[in-house]
Amino acid sequence: GESAHDYVSGYGQYWGAISNVVDVISGMPYPELFNKYEYGFTKPVWTVPYELLYHWGKNYVSKQQSLVPTPAVVRTWIQAYDITWRDPKTNYDAAMVEKQIQGLYDAGLTGGFITWNSSSNLNKYQQIKSAFAMDY
Repeated sequence: GESAHDYVSGYGQYWGAISNVVDVISGMPYPELFNKYEYGFTKPVWTVPYELLYHWGKNYVSKQQSLVPTPAVVRTWIQAYDITWRDPKTNYDAAMVEKQIQGLYDAGLTGGFITWNSSSNLNKYQQIKSAFAMDY
């Protein structure tokens, strides 16, 4: 997610340079990994996934993409697991997953999404599958 900012990240990545030479770019703006009040939010950002991913997409990714002559398709990783190590702990149910997707689409990032759930827990995917049936 940090690579979408308008500086070269600590990882040596710069969205504009990457997007210009690949077909698809998949940022990883997992809400749990942002600073608690990133971008001046007044609520923990992982508790407001629509607002966070809309802000990230509109103010960073879309701006970077507009600077690239041949931008890549943006297919973003989204969080599909509960947050258990931050305070407040947050259950990422179907509604929370939907909010991430809607935030991306409303920000103009309509190239799709990929879910991340490191446990690959099929029960979790059963619980959130309605989020994937929505028409965004």
